[in-house]
Formats: sequence, C-alpha cells, structure tokens
Amino acid sequence: MLVLNNNFLNEYLSSLDFDPSHIAFKFKQAINFIRFGHIDHDAKILDLDSFGKTVYDLMSEKNKRNIKELIELLPPPIFSTQIQMTNIDTGAAVTLGELSSGEKQWNYCISTVLYHLNNLDSIRRSNHGLNYYNRVLIILEEIELYFHPEMQKRFVQHIIESIRQLKLHNIEHIQIIMVTHSPFVLSDIPSKNILFLNKGGPIPADDIGLTFGGNIHELLAKGFFLNDGLVGEYSQYKINTIIERLQKESDPVQTEEYTELLKTISLIGEDFLREKLIEMLNRKTIPITRKEEIKLLEDRLKMLKREQNND
Repeated sequence: MLVLNNNFLNEYLSSLDFDPSHIAFKFKQAINFIRFGHIDHDAKILDLDSFGKTVYDLMSEKNKRNIKELIELLPPPIFSTQIQMTNIDTGAAVTLGELSSGEKQWNYCISTVLYHLNNLDSIRRSNHGLNYYNRVLIILEEIELYFHPEMQKRFVQHIIESIRQLKLHNIEHIQIIMVTHSPFVLSDIPSKNILFLNKGGPIPADDIGLTFGGNIHELLAKGFFLNDGLVGEYSQYKINTIIERLQKESDPVQTEEYTELLKTISLIGEDFLREKLIEMLNRKTIPITRKEEIKLLEDRLKMLKREQNND
C-alpha cells in the first residue's frame, strides 16, 4: 500500500515549480494537463490551430496561472504522438514518416539543435549539481546530406533565424562549425571563416578567393578542387570520343555513323559546343545521295524542334 506524505508532496511540487531546467518540463506538462484540462485525451487528432488558441489564452494569464514557459503547456509524454501535416497544393494529409529523406533530415537536424539549446539554456547557475553553460559549440557533419539544392541554399539562413527565435536567456555565445561539400552552403560563409582542406591539409583562403555571395560554379571549381571541369565524367568521355573521331582526317564519316553521332551530339546541353560539333560532323561526312541528304536534314530538323520545345 502506497502512503503519500502531504508535506513531502507539497514541498516537492513547490521545488518543482521553481525549477526552470528542462528536467522539470515533462513533470510540469503532466501537472498542467491535469490542472487545466486543455488537451482532450480522448481525441485522436489535436488540431494545432485550436490548440494554439487555447494555449494563447492560458499564456495571456500566465502569471495568474503560475505558468513560466509555453513549453509547460505542451502534451505530456504520456501521449504517443504522430505529426500530421497538410499538403498545401492538394490538401491531402501527410505524416512525418511520409516526407522525403531530405525533408526528414531538415526537420531532425534543426529540431535537434533547437531542442538541446533550449534544454541547456534552461539551466541556471542556481541549479545545484547541474552543469551551467553560457557558451555553446555546435558541430554539424555533412549537413547537406539528403538535401535538395534548394534546401542547401536555405539551410544557413534557416538555422540562424530558428536559433534567434528561441529567445535564449542564459546562453551568451553560440559557435557553429559545419563540415560540408555544398557550394550553396559555402556561399553563405565568409572566406575568413572557412578552413579549406585538400588531401588532409589546409589550403590558404586567398587561393580560393571570396566566398560570401560567390558564384556557385566558381566555388565548385575552386572550393572543391575540381580541376578537370564541371561536366560529368561519362558525358565528358563521350564528347571527347566524338571529337577524336571527327579529327581523324583520313577516315570520313559514313551515313549510318553520321546518324548515330548526330543523336549523341543533339543531347549536349552546351549550345556552342553542340553547334561546333555538328559543324565538324557535317564537314567530315562523305558526299551523299539526294535521298540520304533529305534523311539527314529531316533528322536535323527533328533535333531542332526538340530543342525549341525544351526552351
């Protein structure tokens, strides 16, 4: 049989009330859940709009109701939760588990940083026995992992703004170290704050140039030491093979080969290179019959129409 000592319970609740650390958050959430009944424990879905209004009303009288932080009104850990969102375009319900790998990584990374910063900030010098931090170092490894290029562009801005919105009280300094291979991330960092590494050794920033707001293509070439161009190796191999073939002076191109070469050349995205290779191909092709010439011109016309449709 469990017997509660009222004096001990009152003393414990009083000490809990004055404990601002993250350790007491979950206890306060459970207590406030009982006190205010602001969460329907029978409901399967908690609508954030209506819940937010309820929390806002409670927070408007937080001193009267003895509420210190908004986090104290969140659902306690006795609930098993699943975040459900709405697709803006279709209106369909989407759970967190249905997001792409990049979207999940974005949410996990940002929320984890904010969660731990908030916990560390909740500890004050007066909390006996707990380590107090007013300076924090955050190290993020391969931050662009799974990110779409658009997410890479937005990441630095988003994490800075998210930390700023925390309104930290006790943490005075935050330093963030990011390991990245993304030129988009690099373009948001001044070169004086970047340590470039090549084969395990540092590279002087002056050898790279200014990075803040820098051109993505130049950052790819210089910042990541791509000395052999910015084209995929397979396409570069195919283009070089075509050039070598067209430079053989004693071996003219036959009609069938012309068609195959033209198909490959028409796939090249760089306009100047594509037109130059077609010019070389036409000069290299042996004289053909009128019928063959019509066929080649028809193939060429089809290629030009495809390019026009893609513009």
